[in-house]
Amino acid sequence: MSHSNSFSFRKQEFVTQILAAIQSSQNGYWQFNFSNSSQIHNQAAYLGVNHAGTLCYAGSHRLSGESFLRTVKRFNYSARQEKYKPYFSEWATKLEQGNSSICTVMTDMLLKRVITPKELRQALKHKILIHFDTFLNAGQGAAHFLPDEQLSSIDPLLGFSGHEILSEGLLRQKKWEQLKSFILSMDGIPVVNQKKVSETELSPLEKKWFDRISKHHKSLEEISVALGKDPLEIASIFSQWVQRDLVEIERPMQSDCAPIMIIDDSPILIKQFEHLVKVLGHQVIACQESERAVDKIQQVKPSMIFIDINMPGITGFELVKRIRQQNRISTIPLVILTGEQKLSNKWRAQWSGCEFLTKPLGIAEIKSFQSQLKDLIQQFVEGQQLLAA
Repeated sequence: MSHSNSFSFRKQEFVTQILAAIQSSQNGYWQFNFSNSSQIHNQAAYLGVNHAGTLCYAGSHRLSGESFLRTVKRFNYSARQEKYKPYFSEWATKLEQGNSSICTVMTDMLLKRVITPKELRQALKHKILIHFDTFLNAGQGAAHFLPDEQLSSIDPLLGFSGHEILSEGLLRQKKWEQLKSFILSMDGIPVVNQKKVSETELSPLEKKWFDRISKHHKSLEEISVALGKDPLEIASIFSQWVQRDLVEIERPMQSDCAPIMIIDDSPILIKQFEHLVKVLGHQVIACQESERAVDKIQQVKPSMIFIDINMPGITGFELVKRIRQQNRISTIPLVILTGEQKLSNKWRAQWSGCEFLTKPLGIAEIKSFQSQLKDLIQQFVEGQQLLAA
């Protein structure tokens, strides 16, 4: 492998092949093109390696002066202080005009005590690991080597062995997998459970956190950037709070997805339903009058419809029949909602080609209802989106 400047890979072989690529003792970039990744922008990644056989960079583009300065400030909060702004402005100008190198700027940064050697190394390592979080799962593709002698000027002490990065990267994969039940995406927005927070004994630091979360309404990714922290660290903290019911994570609205519709005459259930579905990142359109439902469905063209079985005027099953008779909306997934767990209702729902969901009759049943709701939306809305993509 070390003598080859290109190779193809599959997910099962990726770790061993990437290790050999890092140890190839050349100055330049390994460009990885992923043929089936929806996670990597432009489906490519660059790993910067040097003659010492160490990894000194990872990113979606080659290392530049601008990206280096951005990395330092991204992962070192103290470097953002007002007193250092003139330095960063000067370094950016010199790098852009070609009057200085990244190596020279690094040295100047350390001499001016903007950052310590340990902090600089940590910032570079965090950037590499975050990119590995994404493309260790990216699948199959091809890689080829792009020589670049500029990387030889980066101090090997600021590089990392392939074994070090890969072992930490694989450990991070396990941690992310464990957090998945609580943190679906770093794009999620934490929402404070004010009632639970007021009833819980919290440290002054936690109180400060919850106060800021309530005020700023930022995503987990934005919080991680604002604090100069590793996303995994932020996800770990918030997963603990989710488990304590102190916060819940709202998924960002799926702008490319049609809304989910509920047809029910109960404003209380509609409000509860809207909250649960919005947390999952979907818009909700409600209709309280079953007689107007078919017209509204044809206007909105929702991705999925939840229908109350017992409504004044037209019943849920009669409404299902009318929807199925309209060609333009006949294939929309339908779910029958009922407060009664009658076996006959479940059978009728199945015969009508509908799913069946029992409404929560008390606080104790909300968690179960939310879990079933999430499963149905993932299957019939998000699953169909992925298939279409």
